[in-house]
Amino acid sequence: MSSHMADITPAPQSSGVRTGEHDGGAPTRGREGPHILFLAQLPPPVHGVTVVSGKVFDKLRSLPGAQVEHIWLGSADRLEDIGRRTPGKLVAFAKLLAGLLRRRLAGRRADIAYLTLAPWTHAAMRDALVAAAAKGAARRVLVHLHGEGLDRLLAGASPADRLKRRLLRGVELVVITEKAKRLAEASGLFGAVHEMANATTDPGPVQRGAASRPVCGFLGNLDRRKGVLRFIDMLSVLHAGGATLTGRVAGGDTPDLTSDRLRSDAAKRGLAGSVEVLGPLYGPDKDRFLAGLDIFVYLSRHDHAPLVLIEAMSHGAVPIVLDTGGIAQILGPALAANVLPDSLDDRSAAAAAAALVARYAANPSLLHHDRERARARYLAAYGEDVFRTRVAAIVAGAGSDADPRSC
Repeated sequence: MSSHMADITPAPQSSGVRTGEHDGGAPTRGREGPHILFLAQLPPPVHGVTVVSGKVFDKLRSLPGAQVEHIWLGSADRLEDIGRRTPGKLVAFAKLLAGLLRRRLAGRRADIAYLTLAPWTHAAMRDALVAAAAKGAARRVLVHLHGEGLDRLLAGASPADRLKRRLLRGVELVVITEKAKRLAEASGLFGAVHEMANATTDPGPVQRGAASRPVCGFLGNLDRRKGVLRFIDMLSVLHAGGATLTGRVAGGDTPDLTSDRLRSDAAKRGLAGSVEVLGPLYGPDKDRFLAGLDIFVYLSRHDHAPLVLIEAMSHGAVPIVLDTGGIAQILGPALAANVLPDSLDDRSAAAAAAALVARYAANPSLLHHDRERARARYLAAYGEDVFRTRVAAIVAGAGSDADPRSC
C-alpha cells in the first residue's frame, strides 16, 4: 500500500503501553484489559502500510485497559532502502523471531498479536514468518492485509507460496475490501476474516471559492507504478488541447523516480509553467495541499485501497482513478463514472482522465457537486469513528462470518 504521507509522531510512553523497536520484554501493567503484541513497523519510513499501522496502534492504545507492546525489528528505515536485503536487516529480523520464540518457551502468551501482510512485496515471506512465530506468543493472531496479491498467494503452486500458506493457516485476516474478504473466506485458510476499511482524520468542511481554473493534483511517493507519470501524461494531453489548468505533484523521492527527474520530464513536454513538483509534504502542509485541489488524479495500477485517496476525498477533492483492488469500492456508486477500466493502456488511461478533467473544467457546477459527493462518501464510510468502532469490534472477536479461534 501505499505511498501515503501523514504526520506521525512517536507514541509516548504511558501506563499499559510499551513502545519502540526491541525484541521483547514484559509490558508495563495498567488496568485489566487485553495484552496486545504489536508486531508491525511504525513510521519512518512514511508510506501506506506504516501510516495505517500507526492509526491501528493509536486505536489499540485507546481501548480500555489495553496493554500494547510494540516489538519490531528488521525492516527499512528509509524509503530508499525498501526492498533491499542487508545483513543488518537479517540479523535484526532473526532477533525479532528469537524474542517471540523465547516468549513461547517461557509460556508468556499475549491475548492478541497484530501484524501486517503485504503479499505483493519481497517482504511477504518475512510477514508470514512473523505470523507463524506469533502463534506461539499470542492466543489470537490478527494479520492486516495490505495490497494486492492474496489471490496469487492462495493459488500459487510454488514452494514459497505453499510455505506461506502453511505459515498463515489459522490466523485471523483483517481485510480492507469486500473483494479480499470474499477471496479469503472462500479459501478456508483463515480462522476468521474481518473487514475493516482504511480511514483518516476528518479535516472538517473545506471552503473554497470559485477558482479561475481547476487545480489537479497527485500525492504519493514517486513510484511509477502509482501513476505519477500517467498524471504528467494526462496534463500533456490537456495542454495539447489548449486547456488551462494547474497541475501539482507532491511526493518523496524513491529509487525509481526523483522530483528533479519529474520536473525535467515535465519541462521537456512543455509543462514547466503549468505543473508544480513540490517534493514530500507532511502534516499541515499535506492538508493544505489536498485542501487546495479540485481534482485528485491517481492512476495507479499498484494499489489495493490507498489511504491517500481517502485523504483526498476527505478534503472534497474529486477522484479520478483506475479500477484496481478495492478502489472502485472506495469511490462508491455516486462517483463510479470516475473509475476508469484497468484494461486501458497508459496512453488511453491518460486520455480518458484528461476527458474527465476537461468536462469538469467546462462545468463548474458539476465540479462543485462532485466535490460534495466525494466529501459525503468519506464521511459515510471512512471516518475515524467508523475505524475506531471496527478496531474495537475485531479485538473483541466480533464482526466476521467465522468465530475467531486460537492459532
